[in-house]
Amino acid sequence: AGKGRSTTVVLAYLMKLRGLSKMDAMKFCIVRRPQVSRYVWRRKVIAEIERKYDIPKETPPNSPLLQYIRTHPISVNNGNNAELTVL
Repeated sequence: AGKGRSTTVVLAYLMKLRGLSKMDAMKFCIVRRPQVSRYVWRRKVIAEIERKYDIPKETPPNSPLLQYIRTHPISVNNGNNAELTVL
């Protein structure tokens, strides 16, 4: 419970209202709740939110949440296997 649907809602919130990119929003979710599904960011609805609200591909460098993410060991593989891993 709380691994997929709720993570999708949190990603949407972080993207729209906090200005995080989908990858940084996913990293934040993993840092705060390691058991979340690592594949939520690939859902169609997340791509739709990204397009509809013109979410940036990169989070602005002065974002406080980005600073928080950078202090935690998270690895993102955005290649063909499209996986997020907690180190």
